[in-house]
Amino acid sequence: MIIKAILIKIKSSFTDLLPIILVIAFFQTLVLKQPLPQMGEVLFGALLVVAGLTLFIQGLEM
Repeated sequence: MIIKAILIKIKSSFTDLLPIILVIAFFQTLVLKQPLPQMGEVLFGALLVVAGLTLFIQGLEM
């Protein structure tokens, strides 16, 4: 029950960040014509941002 609520909040945070991620990826690949550097680190950073946003929103709702 609690895990389901946490997963819903994480999904919500990810969908909030998805447009920003897509704009950055679009700009990087099509405008600058360069691949995303160090993809593993970028994905790890994105996961940390999603986790941080999830915790921040949870704190606002308390």
